[in-house]
Amino acid sequence: PLCAQQPACRILLQVGSSITAGSDFSFTIPSSVGIQIPSQGVSINQVGPQLSTSASEGPVGDTSFISVKPVGIFVLSDLSFNPLSTFEPIIIGLKVQLSPMMTLEAGDTLELFLPKFRGLSSSGMVISDPKGYASEFYWNGSTSILNVTISRPIGEAEMFSFSVPASSRIQLPPGGVAANTREFKLLALSTTGPVPSSSMSSVTGVHALTTLELAYGNPNPLQQSSITLKFGLSQDLLTEETVTLILPGFAATSRNIELDAHTYFEGFGQWHQGSEDNLTPHEASEQRHECVKCQSGTKCFASRITFTVIKRVPANTQLTVTIAAGWVRLPSMGLEKNDKSLEFRAANVDGRLLASGSVDVSMLVNPMFRNLGLLFLTAFAGRLSP
Repeated sequence: PLCAQQPACRILLQVGSSITAGSDFSFTIPSSVGIQIPSQGVSINQVGPQLSTSASEGPVGDTSFISVKPVGIFVLSDLSFNPLSTFEPIIIGLKVQLSPMMTLEAGDTLELFLPKFRGLSSSGMVISDPKGYASEFYWNGSTSILNVTISRPIGEAEMFSFSVPASSRIQLPPGGVAANTREFKLLALSTTGPVPSSSMSSVTGVHALTTLELAYGNPNPLQQSSITLKFGLSQDLLTEETVTLILPGFAATSRNIELDAHTYFEGFGQWHQGSEDNLTPHEASEQRHECVKCQSGTKCFASRITFTVIKRVPANTQLTVTIAAGWVRLPSMGLEKNDKSLEFRAANVDGRLLASGSVDVSMLVNPMFRNLGLLFLTAFAGRLSP
């Protein structure tokens, strides 16, 4: 190439032997020459590429090719996960924008390479936005490749997204995910032309949880109990970053909850009391409530407590944080063993999540009442009943 910074380049080829008029011939320019496909890709039968010759028996001016093989490019490809947990299956979200030179047809396939992700092979339906753009996924647990089938034509420069549900049983790598890693590759198997494998534009980073346990000093409903959180992260936690526990049904009257002395955290946790009221979204927002999934899968405004880091926590440090006894009451309805309504979150100073997910190990708390019922032995109005 003679003009790497110019809008069009010419390559000069010297003929090594005579070519008879009317005969067919072909040549290949090797990749070692360094030619790169335009950042916008190449559309089918694009007019731009041209061929000319300075033949001594008669020159031929710039002539467009009859056929040009298309090459698609992803302008945007964002990969995200929810929850940011290495202990449980996740939802995988992918947002994609096609280049102005690219289209996809129904039946085409997007192929996403996710090295070190875990989970047995599975298949199912995806949710796309706009609705109906993608239909099915297939996860190959042996090759770590996720395939998603396109279900309708997608035009040039269109943007769409889809999510693969947690029912896929796909799990993050045990060591977490580096933000904006170049390891994950996306390509398209398209009837309109190839879309080369490329790294993602952006990837959500995930701190890997190595331990996540919750224990109670007095595991009885409505009792004030110490609460001990044990956790470890495979990446550093920095000063002013936070750890939050989501605790549905727990209650406290103070906003500042005393912690046992700790090297890495402030001496008080910031408590936010949840609500059992039927609030409108506006009322909930004003009171800073967050609607989460609670026991039995129902939605509720859960309590939460936040701990702030005061000293950098080195990666792979096993931490124990204890809420002192006498500050927090356990739920009247009790808690299941390894209750998945209890959630953990770690966030940076801007509030961006670093890790999240259900507590992996927690104690059983029996409910105050079990199978409560009322029975009248003599069911006649106006008469005494034993």
